[in-house]
Amino acid sequence: MSIKETYRFAKEYQDSDTDKLLLKSKNYPEVDMRRAVMQILSRRAVKEKLPTWYCNNEIRYPSKLSTEQCSSEITAKYKASLITGTTLSDLTGGLGVDCWAFSMKAKQVKYYERYEEYCSAAEHNFKALGCMNITIHNCDFRDIIDSINADTIYIDPARRGENSQRLFSLQEYEPNVVELKNTLLDASSLLIIKVSPMADITAICQEIPEIFEIDIVSVKNECKELLLLAHKGIADDLKVVTLNFDGNREQRVEFMRSTEGELTNDYAKEIEEYLYEPNSSVMKSGYFKSISSIFGVKPIGRNSHLFTSGNRVENFPGRVFRIKRVIDFSSKWLKGAKKEFSKANIAVRNFPLSVAEIRKATKIGDGGDVYLFATTINPGKKVIIECCKE
Repeated sequence: MSIKETYRFAKEYQDSDTDKLLLKSKNYPEVDMRRAVMQILSRRAVKEKLPTWYCNNEIRYPSKLSTEQCSSEITAKYKASLITGTTLSDLTGGLGVDCWAFSMKAKQVKYYERYEEYCSAAEHNFKALGCMNITIHNCDFRDIIDSINADTIYIDPARRGENSQRLFSLQEYEPNVVELKNTLLDASSLLIIKVSPMADITAICQEIPEIFEIDIVSVKNECKELLLLAHKGIADDLKVVTLNFDGNREQRVEFMRSTEGELTNDYAKEIEEYLYEPNSSVMKSGYFKSISSIFGVKPIGRNSHLFTSGNRVENFPGRVFRIKRVIDFSSKWLKGAKKEFSKANIAVRNFPLSVAEIRKATKIGDGGDVYLFATTINPGKKVIIECCKE
């Protein structure tokens, strides 16, 4: 079997039925059919995630897993906007999407990856993409860590353990970035660490007190990654940047930990004309007092994380709804809700019932133009807020 012929075959038959190709594998003895099918499926998987790569027929994908775990094009380019200096070392190269983006900003990029197949694919792909300022190092960077030095160091540690179990603590990651941080901080002006969007921000800052900024990045309101920015010395304060990329629209809000700590909650005395639901990055930040202060909206209740105002606030980082009415929640309402709403979009915030339980009790179908928020408003009253989207 020929690797070259396998990739040529995958390119020629990229729109074919892959199940049928596998059944006909004996007809193509020179082709590693499983690899060819993997290449075809991997390319299809990145159509939305990596449009530039998808449009380049020369790109090789070393595994389906590499396409699932890699950064999206939009988040990779955002990471590239954060780097400092002219040299960068990516210690966990993988498919190479981040390196590709870094190469557009840095003059010299070093790609480290311990798996030979990934390195081979990366070398081929960087040439296909016209990246001439990336050097490939097929090794575990820990074996040569004392020789690594760059203006910016980037690391994306593995966040899955045995049986693909999700890991949330930095010390459980592979490699353990907490153990390595001092060496990496000594070797760079800026250290960028990509971690799980499920990671605990408070715990992260305790483990690495040198972090001066955390960027929470979402795409289409789905939180994708947390980026930790650190340099030598204990940080005096923490900046938290929340971003949500949705098509050509970018929602960006910056917070300071010290400011959030100084603010107090000023709950709404009544539900006004508009309801605001923060996007996933703001929700992850937990900086709700700052959101209230910056945008002039008031929280409707403790832990509900919904806000209201009398006048519509432009550029709020999240969804905006016009409130039709506020309904007192009761078992009577549950029994009669179907008569009012044949279908609705239901969400719960700080409420004793789940969406599934409400649907089961009311028989309300999903969808339509009506939005129902089951929530708790100050001082502990359970309500249903009927809205329409603005």
